[in-house]
Amino acid sequence: MEAFFHYRSHFFCYSYEKLRNIPSPFDCKFRGYEESGTTGGNVSSIVSADFESSEQFIFSFMRELERRTQQDLPALKCLGNFSNSPPASELLDEKHRTQDETNIWDHLLEFAYKQWNELVLLASHKQHAIQMAERFSRLAAEQENCLKWVEVKQEVLLTTGNDVTDVREVIRMECRMSDWESDLKALTGSVESCLEELDSLKEALSQTIQATSEGAKGMKTAKRAVKEWQSKLQGRWNEFMLLLEEHKKKLDVSLALQNVLQEAEEMNLWLRSKQRMIASLEMPITISDIDEQTSIYQNLLRDLEHTEGKISTIQDETCQIVHAQETTIAEAVHEKLGSVVKCWTELRRFCQQNLLELTESRQTQPSLEHICRQLKLQNEVLTSVRAMSAGISQILSAAAEAKIQDKVRQRAENLKNRFRQVQVKAEGVLAILQFHLLEKEKHQQLESMEEWISERQAVVNAQFVVTGTSIKQQKTIQKYHLLRNFEAEVDSYGHLAERIFREAEEVIKEYPEHSTSLAQALQRNAELWANLKITLSSQGSTLVKIYRAIIFSEGCEELMEWLGKASLKIFSIARSHHLGQKGTAFEILLDLNQEPHQAAQSYLRSRLSTSLKRSASDTCVIFLPEKPLDHSDKCDLSNISSSLSKVTDLNVQLNNKWIFFQELQNESQLAAVSSKFTGIQQKINACLADLTAQHNVINALRMLAGETAWLEERRAQIKWDLVGSLLLETEKLLLRHHNFAKEVAIRKLRGQPIIAKVLTWIQLAEATKVAAAPQERNEDKECAILLAHTPHLLVELMDRVSRLLWMQCLVETKLHSRYDTLEHWRSFFSHQIDLIETYNWLAETESAVMTESHASSGVASARAAIIKHSFVENTISTLQASRVRSLGQKTCQLLATIKHRMRLNKERLSALKRVSQDLPAESGQSEAAKRRRHQLRRCIHALERSATKMLTSQQSLQRQFKDLLDLVWEKKHRLRELLALNRLYEDVADLEVVFPF
Repeated sequence: MEAFFHYRSHFFCYSYEKLRNIPSPFDCKFRGYEESGTTGGNVSSIVSADFESSEQFIFSFMRELERRTQQDLPALKCLGNFSNSPPASELLDEKHRTQDETNIWDHLLEFAYKQWNELVLLASHKQHAIQMAERFSRLAAEQENCLKWVEVKQEVLLTTGNDVTDVREVIRMECRMSDWESDLKALTGSVESCLEELDSLKEALSQTIQATSEGAKGMKTAKRAVKEWQSKLQGRWNEFMLLLEEHKKKLDVSLALQNVLQEAEEMNLWLRSKQRMIASLEMPITISDIDEQTSIYQNLLRDLEHTEGKISTIQDETCQIVHAQETTIAEAVHEKLGSVVKCWTELRRFCQQNLLELTESRQTQPSLEHICRQLKLQNEVLTSVRAMSAGISQILSAAAEAKIQDKVRQRAENLKNRFRQVQVKAEGVLAILQFHLLEKEKHQQLESMEEWISERQAVVNAQFVVTGTSIKQQKTIQKYHLLRNFEAEVDSYGHLAERIFREAEEVIKEYPEHSTSLAQALQRNAELWANLKITLSSQGSTLVKIYRAIIFSEGCEELMEWLGKASLKIFSIARSHHLGQKGTAFEILLDLNQEPHQAAQSYLRSRLSTSLKRSASDTCVIFLPEKPLDHSDKCDLSNISSSLSKVTDLNVQLNNKWIFFQELQNESQLAAVSSKFTGIQQKINACLADLTAQHNVINALRMLAGETAWLEERRAQIKWDLVGSLLLETEKLLLRHHNFAKEVAIRKLRGQPIIAKVLTWIQLAEATKVAAAPQERNEDKECAILLAHTPHLLVELMDRVSRLLWMQCLVETKLHSRYDTLEHWRSFFSHQIDLIETYNWLAETESAVMTESHASSGVASARAAIIKHSFVENTISTLQASRVRSLGQKTCQLLATIKHRMRLNKERLSALKRVSQDLPAESGQSEAAKRRRHQLRRCIHALERSATKMLTSQQSLQRQFKDLLDLVWEKKHRLRELLALNRLYEDVADLEVVFPF
């Protein structure tokens, strides 16, 4: 017992000095830090950089302390019970047992418990200080990140609120702020969380400073740094919120202005739709067309009168809102409203003018109707003349039938000639009337077309002429839209013009001598139409160039703004690393507010049930965890998938925008956009490759873990000692084993590609550590680069692959052993059945040989019995002898196999007994070893019983075969004796016949 206390005292002194020599993480360079006069920013000047090694030592020490607690605490408890129990006091000699010795034992136990509590409390203080240092470093990075984020947003607000010169900038400013809701929520949550954690860290540092004096000066310095970080972040956040409120007020005013402008834009779109509807109307020809277009224009005028009040309301509201705005914005808004009012006035005037033209054409239409009536009358006259001419022909045919045609022939011929002349004149008049009708219609169409072309020519010359380069963008855009509407109107009217020209040319070709004026009118309209198209094309091309330059400039600005947003998004996605880092594997279990004895007891009770592997050396505290740290479960695969989709969407948008802007022709601005685009594209590709590599590594880790867990489950399902008691049960178990092995083989084939891929990654990662990163990259190389930069993932992948391969080997070995066992027992049961069947056949044959009747008198019957018996003898001595011999050989082989198996099981049992001696009595490993020994003993006993049973069966078979063979030989001799006796009887009978007595 003295040696035990001496050993514990030596361990306590060594461990206590080792723990006291561990420096506090807050003692590093605090003197230089205070002398520098700064209180924030440089974390390395406050926290020691090598506190991670101290953390590893504390972690290992706590495990060693737990192991020693498991070994020593029961001994101390037993010692205390022994010293206080009444039976022990009675066994000791009362003369030698004194009160002083009892006090010595009590003081010794109290001293041991006190030393143990001091050691546990010191280790917990050290671990708490290291955790405070880790928290301090992490909050320093979070506070710096929040400050950078707030500065970026503040800079965006400042740059967004400046240089607002027109309405488009106001609207664009609001569009920029529309996407801020989610970012602002995330920023608010991050800042509030950081401030709360800083406050809690400050309180924790205050409590630690009050509780202990070790490292108090460094902790005070850290507390001052945390307080300064909190005040700095709070101040910057308050400035940002004030700036954001001012920005929101400006946006509210711009929103009201935008609503008014939106109403004006809707009115403008409505007016332009009405203009396009009017432009799509064709030239009216008939009275029904004129009436239909008249109703259309009347309804349009009625609608325009109804919208007059709305336009006045918009103008009043705009004057009230724009009164407080800048001069540039006010001018732009007034210009926008002025264009709407101007468009409304022009549309109203155009409708009124077209109504007057339609009324005039409706009044001139009766002349055409008169011509049509004359054509109708002329057709009736021509029809009557033709009918009368046909009547004369009928009269001539009737006179020929009456044979009086000579009397009326002369008069009928005269009448027929006169009617023919009248018919020719009528046809000529009809043709002239038809020509006049067509000429009248075409002249009217060409006149109206000429008037329409002249008006459009004047509009082109008045509105679409570009006199200089200093044109306002708003007017240019307005002119461009008017030009597009005008071109649509001209294009829709072009089909009607082509039809009119074609019909007029057909009339001229049909009546060339009477259509001189129509040809002149056609030529004049064709020239006007060609001149209109040439003028519109020349004026429109210049306007389109200016408009394209404006649109490209705005497009470049929008693209640069979009690229900036994309850069921020890529920065936010790339900064969030989704793979789990090396975490703290041992959490503190002591409460500093508890008493030392209670804290030690609660810590020991919580850790007594944990089984740990320790090294053979007592000085080197090196522990190996039973399972590796699972980094694949510390990451959210949905976050990686979401980031991948975001980066892919950004890449698609980037390609679409670049394809659009490559079509434009402005090299100076395109070069800046191209350089910015190339940088963002490289960032997107790098981020996409990194996210894909993370996704592939996490999937590989999870698949390897799943395959290993599945193999562990299947390994637990393999019961090597389960065999059937009959041949049918053994064959069923063998069939199940074949199916089980097939399932394992299929699963192994499915896991081969991922294992090969992971091994490729590991080889490439090792090569990447030695050489530089390759220029050409693919998914495997990206994964290898990721593993090279994250060694804990590389180690975990290697561990997972080795565990999976090892588990596959274990399962295959166990399956092979199981198959060997089942095959042996199947052979045993099959051989046992063969022995029993052969034995039964021999017994039945023996019974049949013995129960056969003796041969009757006579040589023939004796010979027949000998021949029949020879077949039985041949079967037994030849066929059954070889079968018995082969069964004996197989029995020898099986007995040798059983002996070999018994020897192997006995060796395993002895080895397991030697290993079990070093295991604790009440541990789970001891119980498992005990179950394993029991299984081995059962296997040995089963093999012994099977060997005895097989040997007995073989001996019975040999004895039965020998008895049957002796019986056959004996009966053979007896049958031969009977044959000789029968021959003797026949010779005697013959002699009696020859020599009668």
